[in-house]
Amino acid sequence: MAPYDIIFAGGGTAACIIAGRLAAADPTLKILILEAGKHTKDVKTHQQPGRYFANLVGGGDSFTYHDTVPSKALGNRPYLLPSAKAMGGGSSVNFMIYTRASPSDYDDWRDLGNPGWGAEDLTPLSNKAESYEDTAAANHGTSGPIKVSTVEHTGIRIGTQFLDVATARDPERGTTDDTNSLTVDAINKYGRWNRYMSPQTGHRSDVAHHYIYNQLDQNKNLEVRAHCRVKRVIIEGDKAVGVEYISHAPGDPNADVVVSAFGSLIVVAGGAFGSPAILERSGIGAPALLKSLDIPEVVALPGVGENYNDHNRLLNAYHTSDDEVTMDKIFRGLDSDIKPFEDQFLAQGKGMMAHNGVDAGIKIRPNAKDLESLGPAFADRWANFFANNPDKPGVCAIRGLRGHVLRGPSDVDGAACRILRRKSQCRPGQLLRGGILHGQFLSRDRSSSPLTCRSNTPRRPDGRTLSRPTRTPRWRSSPVSSTPTTTWPCSGGRTSGPAKSPGAWTGTAASSPRTTRSLRRTAPRCACGR
Repeated sequence: MAPYDIIFAGGGTAACIIAGRLAAADPTLKILILEAGKHTKDVKTHQQPGRYFANLVGGGDSFTYHDTVPSKALGNRPYLLPSAKAMGGGSSVNFMIYTRASPSDYDDWRDLGNPGWGAEDLTPLSNKAESYEDTAAANHGTSGPIKVSTVEHTGIRIGTQFLDVATARDPERGTTDDTNSLTVDAINKYGRWNRYMSPQTGHRSDVAHHYIYNQLDQNKNLEVRAHCRVKRVIIEGDKAVGVEYISHAPGDPNADVVVSAFGSLIVVAGGAFGSPAILERSGIGAPALLKSLDIPEVVALPGVGENYNDHNRLLNAYHTSDDEVTMDKIFRGLDSDIKPFEDQFLAQGKGMMAHNGVDAGIKIRPNAKDLESLGPAFADRWANFFANNPDKPGVCAIRGLRGHVLRGPSDVDGAACRILRRKSQCRPGQLLRGGILHGQFLSRDRSSSPLTCRSNTPRRPDGRTLSRPTRTPRWRSSPVSSTPTTTWPCSGGRTSGPAKSPGAWTGTAASSPRTTRSLRRTAPRCACGR
């Protein structure tokens, strides 16, 4: 008899929810979760929302970074693709931005020949997981373990100012009380953006704490092993009977020793990057690739690791006035700066530490004038994919304070890892949906090392769409408040007065193809929202 009833190869969002629900339904099931990353239970950087930026700065502590091959569409440069590496997966390290897919996205899955995967089937399951703490609770769950809430009394004004100016300068689009209502009313309208946070404690609301850690003390049949990266599934005949994994816990004298675990059911739950790699190392994949890596073929399945799709991001930076309330002190990470915010958080569950710096946004659909300016290539794609689905946005623009200042385009990612100056900054971001990036995983050796993506190339019309918000938001020429507090950083310097559009870094228009290619990045792969 196998020692475990179920083994999960991966401890991310999906694995935690499935394992947690199974364990709660039948505590006699012997369940093992193998997670490559660390435990997150009661860890400050994972529980106190304001500290989430420290996970990005921490290098490989909470993320696995996958290489890409240089792409012409990105100015002949590569960049790293980060994916969560911690118990709870993306829900433990993401920006806690509450975002849901459009119903037509799920229906696309169903229409491709997957019955049971449409919006009518999946939305109730999504709602079952959440408790939406707001007055506008239509189409949301109200009794699930994952809390969704607003954040009040932080002193940050940029989000409110953004909504005031955006609606005044762009009345065509208007506002909505719920940007994630799963209705057409949520699309192409400005609104507040909710977060995966508990309104009672202010804590991040993640799946590890609400599905797994809350059961471990009582259920001894539920076991989690952190710092254990699954190498392959053990297959005997046509049956998966176990897994091989490598323990690499810090200070473990048995690090890098391959260990085997056996179970009646093996669930590969390594995420978009981890699962294909595990399958291929197990002999399930394209025959040519398996042969090149000297991996015995078990199942010829050429689609494994192919057709990688992702969304890109572009960050536009604006200076704020010196007296504007931002999250600079928390993001710097100095204990002396953080202590007052942490004390308030521990006492009340409120304040700046119970905040992620993102307050408002819009899921944009282009109007007729926008479509004309974007050119025939995009117009054709729009007509075929978006036009008849009014719930599909073209770009998701999320506005908030990130608290860093850039010296120029090359510092966009650098600002995510270090502080360059003490001045504050407002960093609106755009996320382009609809499968902007395409690639193929390769260089997967026989070990459990990270992957390399051969191509991370945006479609041309998608790239033009991503540059559009940098160039022509109508409201951008207005000051964010009655007393101008924001400026576009030009030539690395600082000017006064209202934000200008278009801006420039070093004399080059921010919307130029060259600059857009240099600024374009992929967003971290973080499940359960962003």
